[in-house]
Amino acid sequence: MKIESKSMLAKLLATENISVEVNSSLSTAAFNPTTRVMYLPQWKEMATATQDLLIGHEVGHAFETPAEGWHDAICDDKSLKGFLNVIEDARIERKVKTRYPGLVRSFYAGYRDLWERDFFGVKNIDVNTLPLIDRINLHFKVGSYVNAKFTPEEQVFVNRCAKTETWEQVVELARELHGKAKDDAEENIEQLMQPFVYENDNTPDDEENDDSESNMEMEGNTPDSDEDSDSDEDSDSGDSSDDSDSDDDSDSDDDSDSDNDSDSDSDDDSDDDSEVPSAIQDFVDNGGAVSITDAAFRENESSLVDDSVNKETVYINIPKVDLSQFIISPKDIYDWDNVKIDHGFIQPKVYAQTLYSSFVTKNSKTINQMVAAFEMKRKASLFIKARTAKTGDLNEDRLWAYKISDSLFKQVTSIPEGKSHGFIMYLDMSGSMSPNMADTIDQLINLTMFARKINVPFEVYGFNSYDTSYSYSPTHTPVVNEYELLDIKLVNLLSSSFTKSQIEEAYKFLLLYKQSFLARNSRSIPDISLGNKYFRLGSSTPLNKTLVLAIEVAKSFREKTKVEILNTIILTDGDATDDGEYWSFRDDSAHKGFVKTRPSYYKNKYYFKYDSASYPVLGEVDDRYVKLTISLLEMYKSVTNSNVINFHIAGKLNKRSSYISHHASKVGNKEFSWIEWDKNWNKQQASGVVEIKDALGFNTRYILSGDTLNIRDQELTVKSDSKGDLLRGFRKFASSKSQQRILIQKFIPQVA
Repeated sequence: MKIESKSMLAKLLATENISVEVNSSLSTAAFNPTTRVMYLPQWKEMATATQDLLIGHEVGHAFETPAEGWHDAICDDKSLKGFLNVIEDARIERKVKTRYPGLVRSFYAGYRDLWERDFFGVKNIDVNTLPLIDRINLHFKVGSYVNAKFTPEEQVFVNRCAKTETWEQVVELARELHGKAKDDAEENIEQLMQPFVYENDNTPDDEENDDSESNMEMEGNTPDSDEDSDSDEDSDSGDSSDDSDSDDDSDSDDDSDSDNDSDSDSDDDSDDDSEVPSAIQDFVDNGGAVSITDAAFRENESSLVDDSVNKETVYINIPKVDLSQFIISPKDIYDWDNVKIDHGFIQPKVYAQTLYSSFVTKNSKTINQMVAAFEMKRKASLFIKARTAKTGDLNEDRLWAYKISDSLFKQVTSIPEGKSHGFIMYLDMSGSMSPNMADTIDQLINLTMFARKINVPFEVYGFNSYDTSYSYSPTHTPVVNEYELLDIKLVNLLSSSFTKSQIEEAYKFLLLYKQSFLARNSRSIPDISLGNKYFRLGSSTPLNKTLVLAIEVAKSFREKTKVEILNTIILTDGDATDDGEYWSFRDDSAHKGFVKTRPSYYKNKYYFKYDSASYPVLGEVDDRYVKLTISLLEMYKSVTNSNVINFHIAGKLNKRSSYISHHASKVGNKEFSWIEWDKNWNKQQASGVVEIKDALGFNTRYILSGDTLNIRDQELTVKSDSKGDLLRGFRKFASSKSQQRILIQKFIPQVA
């Protein structure tokens, strides 16, 4: 599972509004109990259970541990810190597994995985020779897989550890165990070092005889000779910890006598050193009053981090904006007083009424087909969920069948109510849309008329960059690392909240807007000027900024309408041209103040941060604009729970359109080949609409030509009444109808 998904897992498990940040500079997961921010490192690929374990562990801390109880918290006695870690881990993991039983399996499998990777540093050691604190640690983490054993006296401490409820109880128990470990330090060191001493002393060198005899005496000790044993233990402990240097000196002196002896001794020393695990050696060096397994685990955690990610992590904050500063209201755009037609005798409103009546007549059948298809799809899905139950009333008409059936009671079928739907549509108003804007407006009006027929709430916005001569800058104070939202406006073109007269006036105005584009290529259509700056096409396509604003638009729309299924539809002819810039602050001789900063994907790893959750930004050098849009779409879908559909208007549906649209399909699916793309493209191209299901980004893309948007009524024409001409004429007619209606067939199932 991806790390961004795990970020959401952490947030969900914590059941509170914590922030989750991925930081590639961290060596382990951590939680700040003051700021309530959970930090996850950029982990390597690992077993899902192990990752769930690490996140579940931190969530347990987030629930239970005070600031002074964290692994990285400062402790006056460093040797005590490991004891606190062990007891606190047992407490918080017991509680988080009780809270989320589904994590029990992940904890067991995760710790087993880490044990096999020797994270505790004692995999090749008999666990029952370890000090009490380490056996307790392994007992509660790895469990029966290592089968640690305890004496009756030790079991008392184990039982207390299993019942700790508060941090104060953890501290009390940890101090008791730490004191006991100090008392037993020499005994614990001897017990751990015994196997290595025996093995190292099995040498034929005469010069080692004294040590060998000492070891033999120790080996022969019995519990009856306590005083001698203590004496020998002290002597041998001193040899094992301090005599290695003197042995090295002795070997060094022998160098002058024999090179061969020197080489042999040197090799033996090297082997001896390697046979003592580093975790055990550290335990000895620290006096035997530390937790071996906890120290080894903290040290090994860094090996889980992906060292190849050497980029700095930057979080780009998505602001919660005041939409009134970005949305142009309908009263500011539908101004009939400024509309002019170059033929003086033509009245704008009269001409608009003619266009509107013609449009309704021409498209009513199409809209009715969309409504019928939608209702069929919706009712079919409801009947699938229908339930039939017995009422308890005897069905007298079935009494005759009592010997062969027990179905003698009346039944009732319950059909659940359908979920409410809603649409938010965004129209690209950039300059490149000019050739296809007329047909796009037709399709936009069709969609809203369809929504009105099925009584579904909707909003329609045009999105555009600011023209320098018509500046409309929102009054917003920049914040460091906040997404930059200058040069963007949303024009509220249509809304289900309009009255019948208001929406008809809006349709008429938009049809005049459509005619203004057609007039550029036809002398028979009068030139039309709307006299409104907000209908001028912009020089860029600020789709990425639109998606940032769309989050607040969707949240506001849901709050007002209470819709359960939200469909967001974006009509555009290409990719975004805005580069995801964010604010930074400069204070140098050249400039002081806020500046717009373009993401540097070579240097940094970026995440969008919204409402305390983080979302990764895909943005390598190739197709970074596309990847940025897809990143924002993934965030938008996650935050708003919306289905997002793209009408990609390609001008002409040809190979060039194919190449332009292919790169989005490879994001999140690197194995997607040109062969697969061409096969899908060639199969659908003849219909005039190519439906694409990408791995990331839009739920569905419809790549279509401008001609497909224009739904024309095709006449049935035949050359003669011969059977062959009739058949060819009907096929051509049916094919034309099918091509013109194919978008309906593909689109309706996606939104129903």
